[in-house]
Amino acid sequence: MSKLDLNSLLEQLELTKKVELSFSRIDEDVMMALNALTVKALSMRDSLFILNSMITIIRELVENAEKANAKRVFFRKRGKNIHDAHDYAEIMREYEGKIKEMVRNIEADLEQSGFIVSVIFRFENGNLVIEVGNNIELLEDEKRRILTRMKMGEKSSHFLDIYGKIQDSSEGGGVGIVLVFFMLKNIGVAPSALQLVARDNFTSMQLRLPESFKPVEITTEIKRRILNDVKGIPTFPETIERLIAMCDDENTSIECIAEEIEKDPAITADVVRLSNSAGFISGKRIYNVADAVKTVGLKNVRALLLVCSARKIIDTRYKKFEEIWEHCNRVSAYSRYLAHEYHLLSRFENIAIAGLLHDLGMIVLLSTDINLVKSIASLTRDKKLINSTILEEVYIGLSHSTLGGIIARRWNFPDYLIEAIQHHHSPFDASTEFHDVVYAVYLANMLVGIEEKKYEYYFIENAVLKRFKLDGYGKIQKYHKHIIDTFSEEST
Repeated sequence: MSKLDLNSLLEQLELTKKVELSFSRIDEDVMMALNALTVKALSMRDSLFILNSMITIIRELVENAEKANAKRVFFRKRGKNIHDAHDYAEIMREYEGKIKEMVRNIEADLEQSGFIVSVIFRFENGNLVIEVGNNIELLEDEKRRILTRMKMGEKSSHFLDIYGKIQDSSEGGGVGIVLVFFMLKNIGVAPSALQLVARDNFTSMQLRLPESFKPVEITTEIKRRILNDVKGIPTFPETIERLIAMCDDENTSIECIAEEIEKDPAITADVVRLSNSAGFISGKRIYNVADAVKTVGLKNVRALLLVCSARKIIDTRYKKFEEIWEHCNRVSAYSRYLAHEYHLLSRFENIAIAGLLHDLGMIVLLSTDINLVKSIASLTRDKKLINSTILEEVYIGLSHSTLGGIIARRWNFPDYLIEAIQHHHSPFDASTEFHDVVYAVYLANMLVGIEEKKYEYYFIENAVLKRFKLDGYGKIQKYHKHIIDTFSEEST
């Protein structure tokens, strides 16, 4: 799809005209276009707070439609009749648990098949209608499976209660449609808003989003346990509070602060170590507190003290997860590069701190129930979801980013830091005045996540890429290589 085509579609949508995007197979251009159209449609309704959920829902419906098309193409290639019960059973037995592999193997045939997937956005009687369909007629078996899962999703209260009952290897897992219903309930949209519509040689899932709706609060036992535990997280010790106050006092000299820090060996070691971390690296090795204070400056020393205390409390109270801190260290460095190269430093001198602390909530979740969090991470990767927060909200009723925001408020972190921690997966939800810092941490986190095989480039919100003049695959991939090289050079 050309950029001009997308711009035209966005302009039509802006005029509240019906917009239709049709394609034979899903690729990165299609995903980017769907993201952009979803952002535009929701922004017109002042509903960007449900963006991640809606993109996930649309992608799930689109992939289901593509799989249905691919199945028909595969039957053709094998010379089998999909309407013949014997042929159908034989082929589905052969490809049990391998639907995704089937789709990958026939991508070229899909383009020549005449089967298409169609996504329509339109406004009708106050509703935003999103319809995902394909030019096929459903088999009775397919229709039965879909309706069964829709009913399960509509009737069930908690996703964990039915997760083990909906595994279906013959049709690619069977989890998606049920998950869609839970996501709708999570954002406050009635399950009845999603309907299966079958016409001659065309089948679609039609979603009607009302003008107003309110996200519901999901309460689970694990959520109650986490929130009660977080209430008991201690505040910062008096020593740290006193040092932070000294950093805020214009009449306190650098020498006095350095002397005070040196009275506590543990704080001294933490400050020196963090001064040499990727978020603050200055081109020379720092060996003592005096050099650290002089090199990074008082504002950054204050920020270092916040990180030292936060890490100590979290690691003492919860399990240590060094891989999370390593991830945060890299995100911190990338945030610093973005802040420097795009001139954000004048407003957010401590943007690297946001990177270092953005995943506070993830450590708490992992410490509470590591097996549950691993299951969420596995399903996130399997379904190619934008991030894990949507499933955390469905499973637990609380995402790691929201949890991190709760902890940050308890510790009286500055507003920019609270916003970056709470919205590092949902940048559009951040207050406008903090968009720059949140966008930088969001983009840094996405790039590190791509390196960790969690995300794809097309997951990145286009508005964020535009803010950094990186929209387009060539630009963002080139910049990503640049910061990987910079990080590697600084780390040697």
